[in-house]
Amino acid sequence: MPCNKCKTNPNYHSFVRITNIDDTDLFYSSISKCQDSNEDGTKFKNIKIHVDEETARPWIWVIDFANMEMKHYTDPSFNNGMFEMISNNNNIKEIWFFRSNIWIRTTISLFKKISNNKILNNIYFFDETGLELLDKLQKKSLNIKSIQWLMSQ
Repeated sequence: MPCNKCKTNPNYHSFVRITNIDDTDLFYSSISKCQDSNEDGTKFKNIKIHVDEETARPWIWVIDFANMEMKHYTDPSFNNGMFEMISNNNNIKEIWFFRSNIWIRTTISLFKKISNNKILNNIYFFDETGLELLDKLQKKSLNIKSIQWLMSQ
């Protein structure tokens, strides 16, 4: 169940269930649409609450980096907390990065060098556009309605 802020505004923490594939839920987050800009640790705590409460089944996290600006970058403690949270979540199957940038690719590359965590092998980048993106998402068994929604974000 979303927090009170997200009940009023689903983009406050930008953690929204969009569909499922078989028995796996897909959750969507947009870095630039997230309206929680707190840098005092509460942003991470609130996202962790969402993950803990809403991911009791297998799930995939779709994280969209479109329109990311300097103000959206997070500090290392936030990134480490997110990595630890995901590493300890037994239900996460994959992470899909949409419209990534050099920052996220470098961060993932660094984590792969310092950790052998299995989730790092289940990160997929979706940086294609148009028909290439459509084809790649269909190969992941995503339905056309969800594909259209993702591509329109």
